[in-house]
Amino acid sequence: MDISESGLSVVPDSQLMESLYQTVQRPQEWEEFLNRLVRTLDARSARILFMNRTADEVVNGVAVNHDAAFMDQYKAYYVNKCPWRPELAQKKPGRLYSTYLDFSCRQKAFRQTEFYHDWARPQQIEHGICGTVLKGPEHTIQLLVQRTADAGHFTRSETDQFNNLWVPHIQNAIRLSADAEQMRRVMETANGLAETYAQPFALLDSELYVRYVSPSMVQSVEHSRGLQLKGNRLRALQGHDNDSLYRLLRDASNAAQGKNYTAGEQLSVSADADDHLVLRVAPCPAAAGIRLFPGNDAFVAVFLKSDRTVFRCAADMLMAEFGLTRRESYLAMQLCAGHSLENMAAHDGVSVGTLRKQLKSIYQKTETHRQAQLVSLLLNSFAASRTAGPGFL
Repeated sequence: MDISESGLSVVPDSQLMESLYQTVQRPQEWEEFLNRLVRTLDARSARILFMNRTADEVVNGVAVNHDAAFMDQYKAYYVNKCPWRPELAQKKPGRLYSTYLDFSCRQKAFRQTEFYHDWARPQQIEHGICGTVLKGPEHTIQLLVQRTADAGHFTRSETDQFNNLWVPHIQNAIRLSADAEQMRRVMETANGLAETYAQPFALLDSELYVRYVSPSMVQSVEHSRGLQLKGNRLRALQGHDNDSLYRLLRDASNAAQGKNYTAGEQLSVSADADDHLVLRVAPCPAAAGIRLFPGNDAFVAVFLKSDRTVFRCAADMLMAEFGLTRRESYLAMQLCAGHSLENMAAHDGVSVGTLRKQLKSIYQKTETHRQAQLVSLLLNSFAASRTAGPGFL
């Protein structure tokens, strides 16, 4: 009697279920789950494929009872030579289908294909079930289980049992695994930044959602009137600053994705002379690690180079060294940060004429005559102060 017609049970057992959910935190456990699945289903081999959105390229995969050379051939060429592949793309995702019962390519025609002669037959593969268990915006995940001729094809009862009892759990495990993998990517990258840089920082994904914020960054933003974290978004509260910040974040994200060569830039964000943040925005590649799911590994790092305490220290230094007023020191440091008088006037709600009068006073007190000369003098003063002690830009 054909064993596949004997009502072979595919009811989940506790060990098989446990091995499935262990994949959430340990991706290498997919191999153990597939091995147990092969034994439960009297199968020859099995593979789970993490593919691109259109399911014509294998980005990653786990296979059992396949020689490595055959798996490499499958990923490189035979994945699109399988006679069921075009029809599978039209079938409803979320379930598996019997290759013997649910496809128009019958067994006689299958045995005449290149796929059978050069790939399936050498591995004694005759029958199977296959399907798209989960389809997302960036990836398609397919599961394939194969049997030999002696084991027989998957019956309608077996296929339905598998879909009803197993596919929901596999989908759940995959969703949890995707979330866990993304979190691992974030934490690996954040840990790398924390170990390399001693600055407060935030880590944003390619959609510019904040995925991680260092404790020191949280504290600085909470006490700032110029910067805000809300709804997983980092935004400057002044419109002009926010436009500039968004542009830098977008450019850095594109650079991290290889779309351009922007290396990152610096931005001064402030609400007033006593509330000043200097941010450095830079593309950030993801840390190395196990990757199963196709997806975007691009991150953007936002470093806090200066907070308002540092700003006050620098302002006090300018006031003490050159006799500037606090308003004049604020204007001078905005010029050092690359802002124009016009932008500062629009930002602070004052006239350009008022700022020019303040700038003229700064020129007199610093014995300079041009903005370039003034900025050079002030930057040299900052550098000298920094070598004397910590705390300055």
